Amino acid sequence: MNKITKILVGLLLYLIGGKLFAQSTINPDSVCLGSTAESYWITNNPNSTYQWSVDVATGGVITSGQGTNSIVIDWSATAIGLHTAAITLVEIDNATGCSGQITLDVEVLPLPTAPTGSNVTACEGGSIPDLVAVGAQVTWYSDAGLTNQVGIGNNYATGQTLPGTYTYYATETLNGCEGPSVAITLTIIASPTVDAGADDAICEVDTYTLSGSGSNNNGYVWSTSGDGAFSNINSANPVYTPGANDIANGSVVLTITATGNTPCGDVSDDMVLTITPAATANAGADDAICDGDTYTLAASATNYGLVTWSTSGDGTFSNTNILNPVYTPGVNDIANGTVDLTLTASGNGTCSDATDVMTITINSLPTPGPIQHN
Repeated sequence: MNKITKILVGLLLYLIGGKLFAQSTINPDSVCLGSTAESYWITNNPNSTYQWSVDVATGGVITSGQGTNSIVIDWSATAIGLHTAAITLVEIDNATGCSGQITLDVEVLPLPTAPTGSNVTACEGGSIPDLVAVGAQVTWYSDAGLTNQVGIGNNYATGQTLPGTYTYYATETLNGCEGPSVAITLTIIASPTVDAGADDAICEVDTYTLSGSGSNNNGYVWSTSGDGAFSNINSANPVYTPGANDIANGSVVLTITATGNTPCGDVSDDMVLTITPAATANAGADDAICDGDTYTLAASATNYGLVTWSTSGDGTFSNTNILNPVYTPGVNDIANGTVDLTLTASGNGTCSDATDVMTITINSLPTPGPIQHN
């Protein structure tokens, strides 16, 4: 019997020839190697006195209870094997002085070796495998002191789901003896996260600094659905320069992939970069008119929201917000002989305004006369 109270079962006290004898129905007893506190007792008879002894050759020591019906023995110094008459009990009848003696053989059983097992690593959010220990009658504990039993059997489902390292201890029991433990660890790796940033827009002449971010990963890789280029594909925040096809298509999908820490897989996220065509403005070729004339402008523009004309002089436009207004020179324009007319095309989205200037030369009218006659 191991790790349980030892009982000298069925002790029979009887008189034979005027002598008192004690008998046990269980012999030999068994204990596990290294046992330090094994209890033995008989049913107490208030009319008896008890004297216990342990064979000194065994190395066992009575640590408490001598003189009573119950004792505790430390077998930690006792070798493996069968020890005959290891315990002797003498019971004396206080009324008659008669005594009876009984002995108990004790067999010290070897401890089994620790079971074998392998540490397990899993990814958060994925399947968390059981811990496995190979051995007979395996018992699982959550502490190295083996006080908090959490499971039995070769497989143990921890129920853990959050990232972290969790250590459990498995023992093997053989012939009632529990051996040393082996530590088996479950490590749950945090799953990677990644964010490519919000969708955004730029002008075709611009570059774009990406706002990627993530956690619990082993690095980043950017890729494009178009033909543009990244300043560094492994940076979370590279600069992207759109290619000709990106610009022609008007948008491009940029993907960031975060490499998961083993055994976690990779994760990806996309953002759409809209590319707005740049505004253009052409005020027309420089030209000349005569004093007193007006001028119909022949401008052109693309990819604009609004066009606006302005003058360096004091003339007026028939409409400042159309491409082909009529310009009437002012007094100062005529006096100066030239005037610069500026066309501004406002850019769409994030695009800048485009401007262009044309110059009208205003020629003075000739002054004829006087007319001569011969």
